Amino acid sequence: MARAIPLTRLFLACARLRPDARPLVVALLVVALPVVALPAGLLDVALPDGMCRGHASRAGAKMLRSLPLLLRKQERRSRSQVEGRDTPAPATPSRSLALNGERPGPAFAGERRQFTDERHQARGEVAISTHALWRLRLVERLPRWLLYAVALAGLLASARFAIAPPRPAERVVKPAAPADLPAQSFASLFARAYLTWEADDLEARQQALAPFTGSALDPEAGMQPPSQGSEHVLWEQLVQQRQLAPRERMYTIAVDTDAQGLVYLTVPVARQRGGALALAGYPALVGAPESTEASGAGWGGAEVEDRSLSIVIQRALRNYLAPAPADLAADLAPGANVSTPHLGLSLESIQGLTWAAGGRSVVAIVTASSRDGARWTLAYEVEVVRISHRWEVAAIQTDPAE
Repeated sequence: MARAIPLTRLFLACARLRPDARPLVVALLVVALPVVALPAGLLDVALPDGMCRGHASRAGAKMLRSLPLLLRKQERRSRSQVEGRDTPAPATPSRSLALNGERPGPAFAGERRQFTDERHQARGEVAISTHALWRLRLVERLPRWLLYAVALAGLLASARFAIAPPRPAERVVKPAAPADLPAQSFASLFARAYLTWEADDLEARQQALAPFTGSALDPEAGMQPPSQGSEHVLWEQLVQQRQLAPRERMYTIAVDTDAQGLVYLTVPVARQRGGALALAGYPALVGAPESTEASGAGWGGAEVEDRSLSIVIQRALRNYLAPAPADLAADLAPGANVSTPHLGLSLESIQGLTWAAGGRSVVAIVTASSRDGARWTLAYEVEVVRISHRWEVAAIQTDPAE
């Protein structure tokens, strides 16, 4: 009875083979299986003379037993071809000399060593090098110690901020010298007495100047009026002051007289240690403070394009100038404080609406008229806010509470 062959193992081995080895296995199976099947009478094939069916069965069985070994050899050969190990090595010079019966000399030793190195590099061998142990430890531990240093610096910074938190730098601003109202009034009174005189009564002028001059200055304070005529002061106004010393200031007084017109007079005033005021010297006639033409800088911003805002400002200014406080209150924002003028004016038109610097208020150039027929061109700065999609007025020109 023919020995059973595990065909299942053969098929499993074929399935694990690479695709390029499967044709060879299929060819072997095609040759071996008919031989095994002959004794069973499955195939009706004429055998050569002197060969019985038993011999054919044993030969087929032997071929099938050796088939797994052939399969493994074919698989290893396929793998070695893929990895490049089955490529025949070129003959080295020393091998060629050995085949010819000659002994390789020293000149070929270097070539053989170079060839060996190339083969080692081709095989991907690992190169071993030596390093100092302290360097390896340093490379390994350095990131850890850096992390520790950063964490320690963070803890120290947190402790420093908790103990002594940084404070914003305080800008030291030298405060302006407070206004000395008694000294200003002293300078204004001297200017009025100095520029008031009558040729027929010069003693009255000297008596008016006596409280200011004293014994340090002459009774007429350095000015002798003409022998005829007179001069009276209509009004005087302080326009400028300058600090000369810790206890001395120079005041510039604008004086309007009926004879000379507008005159600018500087008066030096000193405060004594006891607090008394006194002239620090003779007065001087000076020119007016520097001024130039109107620039219109207050209404040179972007034009207001919001129609709803224009309507609110026009209505608020009309009620402001009328005056109509009850109607004006409808356009005022909560907390707004507005004081209306007593002179009733009628708003005729608005010449322009522009945004002021900062974008919180609008400058309105308006034309108004009074009941007596006078016409006024006025500029008002109206502070506005937007509350619930509606424009409201927060202030008009001034804040009465300041």
